[in-house]
Amino acid sequence: MSNIVTIGASGFLGSYLKDRFNTQGWPGRFEYSSSWWAKNCDESVKFVFYCARACRKKHPRRDRETVALDTEGLLKALKTFPNAHFIYCSTKVVDGWVEEWQRPISRVIIGDYFQRVVEGELINSTIHLPEISSNQLAKFPPQNKLSQEHTLYADTKLIGEILVKSCVKYYTIFRIWDITQ
Repeated sequence: MSNIVTIGASGFLGSYLKDRFNTQGWPGRFEYSSSWWAKNCDESVKFVFYCARACRKKHPRRDRETVALDTEGLLKALKTFPNAHFIYCSTKVVDGWVEEWQRPISRVIIGDYFQRVVEGELINSTIHLPEISSNQLAKFPPQNKLSQEHTLYADTKLIGEILVKSCVKYYTIFRIWDITQ
């Protein structure tokens, strides 16, 4: 059995990572009780690939309920795997970017970064994918204000980043831009 769990293994990126690394797909849902999560804990898990998010397919995709559900789900995962290295998939939206600046990156290249983490690199780091320095990013501030739904998404991911940094010893946060095949 793999010592890696992918939470969000049914999504576009999570399904690729699950297949590429032959990870365990986490069967839990954010809505499941904390006791269910605790009962299904596996102490041998060394890495959690956290690719999950709470949103709806229909408008409004995000609101205060999805913020609460997303945060609650992450807290359950952090409590279930307190000794694992969390690789948390965040987003460019936390920096105010939506559509006005596209920076495509393939799932294969993203997977290469996950591989580097599994091999011991990029520990306790926050990295934009594709890579860009904070100084470079600051040269091109977003031109448009985020919509209400994007603000909620950005805030949710920032909350997630803070929780991951605060609750586990080892983490890597990827602020992913525009995923392509």
